[in-house]
Amino acid sequence: LTSMPLVNNPHPLRVMSDNADYWVNDAGEPFTFKFPTTLDVEGQFDHSGPYFNLPHTGVSLDIVAIKKMRAQFEVCPLDIQAHDIYPEEAIRCSSSTIDMLNMLHSKAEDVRN
Repeated sequence: LTSMPLVNNPHPLRVMSDNADYWVNDAGEPFTFKFPTTLDVEGQFDHSGPYFNLPHTGVSLDIVAIKKMRAQFEVCPLDIQAHDIYPEEAIRCSSSTIDMLNMLHSKAEDVRN
């Protein structure tokens, strides 16, 4: 995180076909975080079901539209009580990363307001 510029972060990327905000590194590439988590496919913000964002035009599926599909996943930290399933280090990493992401989001919202 020390290499993540705070100026102009997060912001939309022109190369993406959406209006989402992205955190970028010094090279202007989207920042990625790799950490253990679980997916909540029943969550309010999950959009991973088949064809959730395809237009319903009544005609056959458009291959171009399929190539542009994106999925939105809702993630949850690993269950802190699941020591019999996950290593302690994975549980700590998962919780710490979620906390860090919440902190980054809060700081970005503070700057906007």
